Amino acid sequence: MKTVIYTHGMGGSAEEAEKINDTFDRPVSGLAPDQKKIYPSIDIAKLVMAILVVLIHRPIVSGGLFRFLLSDHSMLSVAVPFFFIVSAFLFFRKLQQPDVQPKRALLQLEKRMLKLYFLYSAIYFPIDLIKTYAGEFSAMTLRTFAAFVVLYAKNTLFFISFTHLWYVYALIVCIPVVFLLTRIVRGKRTVAFIAAAEFFIIAALYALFPEAADKLPYMVVKILRVGFPCVCVGYFAAQCSDSVPRAQRAMLPVFWSLLLGTSLLSYTNQTAVWEYVRLLCAFLTAFALLRFCLSVPLKHRPVYPILRNYSTLIYFLHLLLSSEILSFIAAHTGMTALKTSNPLRFCLTLSLVWLEASCILLLQKKKAFRFLRYLY
Repeated sequence: MKTVIYTHGMGGSAEEAEKINDTFDRPVSGLAPDQKKIYPSIDIAKLVMAILVVLIHRPIVSGGLFRFLLSDHSMLSVAVPFFFIVSAFLFFRKLQQPDVQPKRALLQLEKRMLKLYFLYSAIYFPIDLIKTYAGEFSAMTLRTFAAFVVLYAKNTLFFISFTHLWYVYALIVCIPVVFLLTRIVRGKRTVAFIAAAEFFIIAALYALFPEAADKLPYMVVKILRVGFPCVCVGYFAAQCSDSVPRAQRAMLPVFWSLLLGTSLLSYTNQTAVWEYVRLLCAFLTAFALLRFCLSVPLKHRPVYPILRNYSTLIYFLHLLLSSEILSFIAAHTGMTALKTSNPLRFCLTLSLVWLEASCILLLQKKKAFRFLRYLY
């Protein structure tokens, strides 16, 4: 929905190790220490973004401009950046609480994300196996299966195990990197400038040297293009006041209109320059959406944490019903609509993942199924 951070016990004197620990435990600059806050509007927005992610992977139309607009290369590209920004915002806002030790909070977050990443990597192992063999296992031997297991383990550790899990992998890397950056440099504007500089450098690399840029590893590109800039934006947002002026609330429709405009231009001019302009608009729209959520005061209700859990489960579980499984069911039942009808595939995927999430949230209340809490 992640990397070594500090070096106590990895060489050097005890004094040096103590200095490192002291650096991590310094109070984080920014707002005055605040009590723990709950953001119901963010929980609602996360659920909507999770459904948009389902729509990205299960488009309701098959081609043309409308299909392009409802993709992660256009209007829906705000969804994953919003998750990055919110995750960073909540983490760095948590560090502002007077009773929170930064080092401990960082390690707890990393531990949780690592659990999520490896758990869902294990869950999606059979799905990736089905995708690899397209549901036809007659050609698989013990030797080819063993080779697949080794390759999947290698991808899990060094690349990415399954399509949508890159988000968690990038968070594992980017949160501690930005955390360390904020200990070295001071001021939210400096961090924002560094993020902007890095983003424009990678954009210039793709615009001027596309062949060299295409040789970069997949996860390196994802981290540089999306992960690091968005986590920096989340840190910037955490240092801002929750009081959002009326003029800032108007940023959301403005930036969403810009995202629509740049999406249309990138559809007709498919170049690296327009792609990165569109991506920048997606980041600004996600930031504006976060600020808009902060400006909407909602009374806390028990349903909001439940919605938060639904958003997590929907994001992680929605690809269990893979295209190969749908095609297999269609071939053996005669229900060809499962293979040809995009709206049906979307509705079926969303309904099934909602049912799965509901069962998990109900069962985890029982003592025998407490382990299900690790899924979110």
